[in-house]
Amino acid sequence: MSRDVVNEREDRRKMILEVDQLRKENADLKREVILTNKERMRLQNAIRETKGKKETLEKKVSEVENLLKEKSLVFEELKNQLNRVVKTDSSMDEVVTQQPSAVELPPIVVKPQAPKLQGFRGEIIAVNREEKFVVLDLGEASGIRPGMQLSVVRKDKEIGTIEIIETRKEISAADIKESKAAIREGDIVVSK
Repeated sequence: MSRDVVNEREDRRKMILEVDQLRKENADLKREVILTNKERMRLQNAIRETKGKKETLEKKVSEVENLLKEKSLVFEELKNQLNRVVKTDSSMDEVVTQQPSAVELPPIVVKPQAPKLQGFRGEIIAVNREEKFVVLDLGEASGIRPGMQLSVVRKDKEIGTIEIIETRKEISAADIKESKAAIREGDIVVSK
């Protein structure tokens, strides 16, 4: 019987140790669950913030795409205007070449009030009143450079000033700086 009591005590002690071990493991697992839940909450917050940033970036990308479309339409319209001007210039060349070689010109009268035509002399071939710029038939080949200021003349009177902003080989674009009258195609441009 004493052996049974000893065995029973030994079994009881082992069971107590196992219960303590299980309690310790249970406490460790609870801590891990708590830490995992905290990490999950942190990740959910990060996902929410990332979604918000994504929506903001998508809006900005959409705005930029719309702006690019608008600028593309403006560019296309300017390109069409330039093509029309070039076609007009080409058709004018054809008309000139079809004319008979002998042309009678009216007498040339020089008035002392006329502005001095020095250096450059050209013609306005296109006008964009909304953007306040013109296209000239003078370009890099004529010595025109960005930043140059030229006078606009009609019937021997200065009607405005333009400043070259961009040049090509045979044409250039200029901003209208001032005008006393509406500048139009066919007006003469001379150096100041």
